Amino acid sequence: EILFSKDWTAWITYLLREDIDWIISGWILRFQNISNIPSEYIELVLNSILIQKEIERQTNWALIQHLKITDALNFDIPLIWDDKIKIITEKIQKSFEAKTKSKNLLEVAKKAVEIYIEKDEEKGFEFINNNV
Repeated sequence: EILFSKDWTAWITYLLREDIDWIISGWILRFQNISNIPSEYIELVLNSILIQKEIERQTNWALIQHLKITDALNFDIPLIWDDKIKIITEKIQKSFEAKTKSKNLLEVAKKAVEIYIEKDEEKGFEFINNNV
């Protein structure tokens, strides 16, 4: 699913990488990608300066900036060669995998420091070796 903020914001798009069971604000569109275009690529394009300028044009910088749902769902997504879309999508996926891995490593490092302080150096290194 893709979340797209349509009111009062910088019109940010976020790709959900896991299922959620939330009630979403009326300011946010929640939609599923039914096309054969990878969701990562759609997220990238919707966050691009190209779409931001299109939204500015459509809202005409009104006092209360509001994008109609029909306008938000009718953006033209510029397509490039399939192999380039695949490369972009893979890089985005690798980036999120690296982010997840770095968060896990940071948690292991924090816990190892706690063990080092509370117990001893060997136990801290042992924890790192067992969890990396």
